[in-house]
Amino acid sequence: VLLGLNHLVASFMWTVPSLLAARLVIAEQRRAKELLVKTRMHVLRESQLLRALVPAAVTERLVRGDELISDHLLEGSVMFIYVCDYQRMVLQHGPIATIAWVNSLYQHMDSAIENRASPTLTKVETFNNFLLVYSGRPDAHAEECLDLALELLAATSAVRRPDRELSAVRIGVSSGEVSAGVIGHNSPRYSIFGDT
Repeated sequence: VLLGLNHLVASFMWTVPSLLAARLVIAEQRRAKELLVKTRMHVLRESQLLRALVPAAVTERLVRGDELISDHLLEGSVMFIYVCDYQRMVLQHGPIATIAWVNSLYQHMDSAIENRASPTLTKVETFNNFLLVYSGRPDAHAEECLDLALELLAATSAVRRPDRELSAVRIGVSSGEVSAGVIGHNSPRYSIFGDT
C-alpha cells in the first residue's frame, strides 16, 4: 500500500506543474484576446475619426502612407455655408452656449449630407461658423450642391440660437476647376484650392 501511495504522490507532483502551466496559458490567451478586442475597437474608432476629417479615398491614401496627396479636378462645385450672427452670439451668450448652438446646426447639416448618401458629395472643412462642401458629380455638381443647399436651409431653420431666435445661414455655390489635397504632416488638413 505504501508503495502505491508513493507512486500516486509522484504522479501527482508531475501533474500539478502541468495543470498550473495550462492554467497560466489559458489566462494569458484570455488577456491576449481582450487586448485584441480593445485594439480592434481603437483602430475602428481612429478610422471613423479619420473618415470624419477627410474623404474615404483620402483616408485610404493616408493609411497607405502616401507622401503627397494632391488631386486636380477639372470640374466641380464648392458650396460655402456661413452661419449668421455667430460673433454676436459669442459676445452676448458666451462661447459655451454658442458652441452648443453651432454644434446642433452642424449635426443637422451632417445628417442632411449623410442622408444623401452621395459618393461625389464631400464635407471638406468646418471652421467656427463656416462649412465647406464639395461636389464632383459629373455633369450635375452644381445641381447637387443646390439641392443640398435647399435641404440645409430647411434643416437649420428649425434650430434655435442661444437668444431663442431661429437660425439663419447664407449659402453660396461656385463651380469650376478645383485642386484638393492634404496639407501638413504632423497635423494634416484636407483642403481645396481653386478659382471657385
